[in-house]
Amino acid sequence: LKFCLESVKRFPSFEEGYKNLAENYIYFFGDLSRGRRILAQSIKKFGSSALAESYIKSFFLNDPKLGLNELIKLKNSGYLSESIFKILYFNINSFIGNLKKQMDSLHDIKNEIDEDQFDYEKISLDPSFIDKISLSLLQKKIRFIEDISSFELDQNNKKVFLNKLYYLNLISSKKFFKTKKFIHEFNSLLKAKSIFFKTNFHCSINCSPPIKVKSMPLALFDEQKECIGILKKDKLIHDDFSPIFIIGLPRSGS
Repeated sequence: LKFCLESVKRFPSFEEGYKNLAENYIYFFGDLSRGRRILAQSIKKFGSSALAESYIKSFFLNDPKLGLNELIKLKNSGYLSESIFKILYFNINSFIGNLKKQMDSLHDIKNEIDEDQFDYEKISLDPSFIDKISLSLLQKKIRFIEDISSFELDQNNKKVFLNKLYYLNLISSKKFFKTKKFIHEFNSLLKAKSIFFKTNFHCSINCSPPIKVKSMPLALFDEQKECIGILKKDKLIHDDFSPIFIIGLPRSGS
């Protein structure tokens, strides 16, 4: 947060600094109102679609219905392109839980997203769609993309192929589950998890964990335990206090 504040102070014309600052408040400190206020002011200042997209995504956390209204306002004001609007419209309806609008808007974004991501989203909305997908073809595609990914690629292409692999493995896991090949299902899910963490929680240069990993539950728990120990030592709290984490994964039923 200190780096982000300093960045905005030193480089007031650099829009990425405002985006990073706002997202720090929203995702690391849970201060949604302050983060959204920074984004709203920055959108007017820079007219940036990236800032507008970040602003709308913050409503996924607690109020997707309000986010839908804000999305339409930003689209009407010209801050969002048609393609970004369609994708955000689909995503926000996923959080609202409007199945009909999800299905309609999914077909609207078919040409805007990767074909394998489209298939995965279609299966999520219509489980019977899995019967139309060939497992052998899935496995061939996975092997082919894994072979391509083994070569030296620029970051954009690497990201595209990892994204394809992620969704192909998720689809494969559903296909294996349907045929009761549970070990294969589990292995596919492990591959998908590995890809997700590689793309979201590791630096692109040397695959070492960045600062973002510090926001993971176990890291927070260790930090909390250390703080609790100091407070107990100084007799600022009673001995029966201990940190509690309730962790749930979206759509997992937890």
